[in-house]
Amino acid sequence: MSVLAPADRELLAQTAERIVRARMAVPAMMMLEMVQPMNFVSAAMLRVVSPAWRTVVGESRIEQLAQILDRREAIPEFIEMIDRCEDEHRRQAQAPPGDARPAAAPPNDSPSPQARTRP
Repeated sequence: MSVLAPADRELLAQTAERIVRARMAVPAMMMLEMVQPMNFVSAAMLRVVSPAWRTVVGESRIEQLAQILDRREAIPEFIEMIDRCEDEHRRQAQAPPGDARPAAAPPNDSPSPQARTRP
């Protein structure tokens, strides 16, 4: 069960989605994992790397996100959100398209009819 306020969870979920869409999930999770043992450093670290985060999160949310991540329980939950979001994006990318197209024919090693009739 989450100890975060619904508004905080929503901000983290939106941020996780943006991170995944920007294809920054792995670097974000690595940074969060590194600063998690030194929780008091996490918000300061976020502020230091904020130029990189601003492109993904938006400048107006950096301080709010840093305050949420100051709480020890927020970092593992945020990492989990990013991971779930990335898994969902991966599943959607691998899902077959909505229209039922036939599977592509396997490659044929024999020359095409056009190649055989050329002089």
